[in-house]
Amino acid sequence: MTFPYYIEHIPSVNENFKNLSSDVFIFKGEKNNYVYDVGNGGDALKRLNEIENKIAIISHFHHDHIMNIDKCKWVEVYGGRLTKICILQGTVIEDELIINDGITLRAYYLRNSHAKDFLVLECGDYLFLSDSIYCTVIDGKRVYNATLLKEQIDALEKSNAKYFVVSHDDKLIYTKNEIIDKLKSIYKRRNPKLPYIPEEAEC
Repeated sequence: MTFPYYIEHIPSVNENFKNLSSDVFIFKGEKNNYVYDVGNGGDALKRLNEIENKIAIISHFHHDHIMNIDKCKWVEVYGGRLTKICILQGTVIEDELIINDGITLRAYYLRNSHAKDFLVLECGDYLFLSDSIYCTVIDGKRVYNATLLKEQIDALEKSNAKYFVVSHDDKLIYTKNEIIDKLKSIYKRRNPKLPYIPEEAEC
């Protein structure tokens, strides 16, 4: 499965923590190019510096998604409050951001276990989830917050997108049902007496 011609994908780099870089997506509008996550050096930086009239939309504040921000010239940068604190620039999206520029983009917040102030991006049949389906680490354990996971599942079920796109994944593009079924299978393992669910089923 491939994206429409107006969406360009720059794959993530996962060699080690220092060089970890998120997937980067470029949406080609009539006036501007819109970049969802800017990555951390390497191929992403080279490609980003080749295009003009760039507007960045940052999913969240983790370093592999933001480190190229100071190495490029931007028309505008959008993100959540914690992202602005980390990158020291840009405009905070209060509720949602809708862009109409030959294509229609909608960025909005999605509560999840991975990071706070998380923005996902919708474009046509595709919902770009970045890292939002992943867990967090608490006391050295990889876990999901049960309450946030349920909220996330409910929100994703309401999405009109047919396909969900995730970062750091070779498959990259999943059907809506594939992602929701995966998250539901994790939620089904919850212990109602505990706030967190282990990422992997316990033996």
